[in-house]
Amino acid sequence: MALRLDVEKLTNEVLDKLEDELKWVLVAWENEVISKTKFKDFRGKSDVDFELEKKAKSIIAYLKANTYVLADSYGTGSLMLTSNPGFQEYKNSNRWNPVRKGTAITGRPEGEYVNAFGEKKHSSGTLEGKNIEGLELIAGSGYKIKIEPVSPSYALQMAEQWLYNTYLPRAYKNAIQNTNFAKYLIES
Repeated sequence: MALRLDVEKLTNEVLDKLEDELKWVLVAWENEVISKTKFKDFRGKSDVDFELEKKAKSIIAYLKANTYVLADSYGTGSLMLTSNPGFQEYKNSNRWNPVRKGTAITGRPEGEYVNAFGEKKHSSGTLEGKNIEGLELIAGSGYKIKIEPVSPSYALQMAEQWLYNTYLPRAYKNAIQNTNFAKYLIES
């Protein structure tokens, strides 16, 4: 008598169990990110999400975070971290202030523009090229707004560490422990 392992069926079951575990893990990642955001104006507009895609013998997880999460996690203005994975794309886009030389928040040329968050704005151009961090301005509707950089919360970075160092290893361990390997042994 010989024993054979039905690898195809075993692989499918392990992937199914791992997919179930990953759903829990990625919800935990989302909660971790949101709980670590600190700037209240960004927190209310923060959006994180994930998508799982099962292909043949693999599972691909896509993690998504909007601009508000990135700004909170990596900071803004002179306090921003240029290690932000979207920084170069932003800097090379039409949303980047063309007269901005460093990371400090700088006055824009006169005219309409779209800011980092996709909002249409207008600049009078009176502060073009000047560092405006710390300035208090009167907005069009009459209320005062203080231009201040935001320090990084590291929300994404910390959640990523938890994901890779704790949640993913646990998900894999649980998927394996919850699989009955004996079910796939075939006598011949």
